[in-house]
Amino acid sequence: MLVVSEHLCADPGKVWKPKEEEKIQINEDDKVETEWDEVLAQATEEELVDLAGIYLFHLYWCCYS
Repeated sequence: MLVVSEHLCADPGKVWKPKEEEKIQINEDDKVETEWDEVLAQATEEELVDLAGIYLFHLYWCCYS
């Protein structure tokens, strides 16, 4: 853990704890889970952008070819 410097904190020696991230809900139904829920929740922004590009390319190819 990171200990915050005395110069930066009102409480010297206080341990910094990051906020806990909320669980991102992919589906509207709490009871339904797919194999993609965990994968999408853990994906980086770069991976999501790549996935969106692939999806749009596929969508364009399906609709306009």
